[in-house]
Amino acid sequence: MQRHRLARVLIDLHSHSLHSDGTLPPCEVARRMARAGVAVGALTDHDTMAGVAEFRREATLHGVKALSGVELSCGFSALEAPRRLAWEARLAEAVAQGRPLPVEPSGPVEVHLLVFGIQPGEPELEEFIASIRAMRRERVLGMAARLDELGLPLELDSLRRRLDSGTVGRPHLARLMVAAGHVDSVNAAFLHYLAEGRQAWQAKDLPDLGKAVDLVHRLGGLAIVAHPGKGLPEGAALQLLDAGVDGLEARHPSHRSQLVGDLQALCRRNRVSASAGSDFHDPNQGRYTAPAWTREEVGGLLQELL
Repeated sequence: MQRHRLARVLIDLHSHSLHSDGTLPPCEVARRMARAGVAVGALTDHDTMAGVAEFRREATLHGVKALSGVELSCGFSALEAPRRLAWEARLAEAVAQGRPLPVEPSGPVEVHLLVFGIQPGEPELEEFIASIRAMRRERVLGMAARLDELGLPLELDSLRRRLDSGTVGRPHLARLMVAAGHVDSVNAAFLHYLAEGRQAWQAKDLPDLGKAVDLVHRLGGLAIVAHPGKGLPEGAALQLLDAGVDGLEARHPSHRSQLVGDLQALCRRNRVSASAGSDFHDPNQGRYTAPAWTREEVGGLLQELL
C-alpha cells in the first residue's frame, strides 16, 4: 500500500521565480505548489540556481519533495535546416494567399534544457551558467540601447541591479517599457519591439546543446527538453532524443492533449522520461495550476529522483 501511494504523487518539474522571469519569490512558488497538492516539485529558473535553496526550504516545510533544477538556454544546430524549410513553406503560403509575410528566422534554434540532480554551487555547472548569463547581459543591454535609439528610453537602474544577482531577459525589458508608458502591456512590447524580427530584436549567442548535455551527464545530472512542442520544427523531439537527452517534457500548458499523448508514447518507445511542468511565472497571467501528471507516468531515469 505504501509503495502504491508514493507512485501516485502529483509532480511539477518546471516553474520560475523572480530570480529569472517569474514574479514571485521561490518560497511563494513552493507554497502554491503545496496548496495545489503537488508532492514533488522543482524550481527551474532560467540560467540560475539562486532561488533553489529557498524553494527547497519552503517546500520541505509544506511536505513537498523538492528537486534541484535549472532551465538552461542552448542552441541546437541540427534543427536549423528544418526550421528554414518550415519558414519557406509558410512564406510560400503567405504569398499565395496575400497574407503578411512571416519573419525570416535568424540566430541559433533555441532549445531549453531542464536539468535535475545537480546541486547549486557545483563549480563546472555554475561556470557554464555564468557564461549564459553574460550573454544575456550583453543582449539585454544591446536591446535597451536599440530602444533608446528608437526614442523609447528606459530606467535601467533596476535592470542593472538584476544583472549582478539574477537572470535577465526580454520580459524584464517589456515590464520596464510598460512602466515607462511606452506600451500598454508586456504583450504589446513583444509584438511591436522585442519579438524576433521586430525593431529591437537581437539574436542570442547560445552554447551548444550537445556540450550542455555532456556536461550534465558528466556531473551526474539529467537533461530533459522543455516544451518540445513549442516553437520547434516538426520532428524536433526525435532529433533531440538522438542528441542524447534523458527525456522530454510531455505535459506543458502549450501542448494540446494529442501532442501530450504522442510525446509520452515517444518517450516510452525510447525508454526515456516523460516529464510535466506548469511553467508557472506570474499569477497575473493566470493562477497556479498543477499539471495532471503523476510519478508513475514519468518513467526513465527521472522517475528514480521522484
